[in-house]
Amino acid sequence: MLLKLAAVMTLESYLDADSTSCVDDRDSTSGYVVFFFGGNLNFWSAKKQHLVARSSTESEFRALANVVAEIKWITSLLNELHVKMPYYPVIWVDNQSVIALAANLVFHARSKHIEMDLYFVRDQILSVRYVLSLDLIANVLTKSLSTNISTISSSNFKQLQPLYV
Repeated sequence: MLLKLAAVMTLESYLDADSTSCVDDRDSTSGYVVFFFGGNLNFWSAKKQHLVARSSTESEFRALANVVAEIKWITSLLNELHVKMPYYPVIWVDNQSVIALAANLVFHARSKHIEMDLYFVRDQILSVRYVLSLDLIANVLTKSLSTNISTISSSNFKQLQPLYV
């Protein structure tokens, strides 16, 4: 595999969750991709969540907690290798309610059942930012093949293609 070189080391992730996508048990599907060192795809995951989400925000916040755990492991590994990241990790999501929950230190009655995930995410030093759904790379991991393929940007596929020498 060929790695792209970059002047700045960054750690970025894109995540998406497809709320109640399984018709059998209404479990959500979450997926994420993690890029670091100049946009090299290093980690990805797509899996079914084990709890039924009551809202799309809940399923996306659970997915956020999963990708934060992955980023925490990656940064721990980089620290052991004496690699210092000059910037905080950035996580891109298409749900503005998730961004508000991650940033706001107030708990609401509607978010009390994901309280542990809220504490976990808020304890980390990272940035959760908004991206349009059309530009969300993780869409290819959570949307079914029956989804209109034109709704998923072709640039998303180009970024996921591995480069071989």
